[in-house]
Amino acid sequence: MTNSLVVQNLSFAYGEWPVIKNVNLSVKGGEILGIIGPNGSGKSTLLKLISRVLVPDQGRVFINGEDVSLWSRRRLARTLAVVPQDNQIQFDFTAGEIVDMGRSPYLGRFQAMSSRDRQAVKVAMRATGTTTLAERSVMELSGGERQRVIIARALAQEPQVLLLDEPTASLDINHEVEIFQLLRHLTARRQLVTIAVLHDLNLAAEYCDNLLLLSAGAVTAWGTVEEVLTSSNISSVYGLDVAIYENRVTGRPHVQPLPRN
Repeated sequence: MTNSLVVQNLSFAYGEWPVIKNVNLSVKGGEILGIIGPNGSGKSTLLKLISRVLVPDQGRVFINGEDVSLWSRRRLARTLAVVPQDNQIQFDFTAGEIVDMGRSPYLGRFQAMSSRDRQAVKVAMRATGTTTLAERSVMELSGGERQRVIIARALAQEPQVLLLDEPTASLDINHEVEIFQLLRHLTARRQLVTIAVLHDLNLAAEYCDNLLLLSAGAVTAWGTVEEVLTSSNISSVYGLDVAIYENRVTGRPHVQPLPRN
């Protein structure tokens, strides 16, 4: 069965302040959905609702046709993994120890890892090119290396759904490309449902299959990259005039901001 995630009529408010307003979306295994929109549009909140960090005021989330509100936390953690925006690690763990943490949904309290767990960690580190980093302290790693370790930790959960909140924030362009090429490869090979919050519209255009454009918590546009990244959509949401043209190398849309008067 193909993996899938469906969001139906999702709404959420902090007190009387609505943050997410009747959001609907669906993603199939093997696809990357990029969530874009200006600051304060509800992108990160939407990820937290999908992952049940927050409980929606209304609406439901389905993974492979099942309502996840009926699932235990352990079952959800075995199905869905999150790469958060803030990956600050305060303790001097090795990269291997960080990836080992991805197996916690499969272990009881004080239970040692089995050969099956070790194999899952090994596969995750090999897939992310972090095997040679296993014995190194995460404090010594570059930003790109550390982010690959965090993604390896998520993959060690053996998820069907992968959520990422600005996975390339604070990384230079080389590491941005490295991380998204890795995500495209893993999504296709493992048939993951991958959803990533992004600020960089051109990065989203190059690596996502579909886009969801949020504005003030509501869906302004949802569809293919070409359908969403139009000058009228960007202008109405960001308040910025842009030109959209085709990248002659990749064939993808490219967003060029136009100078103000």
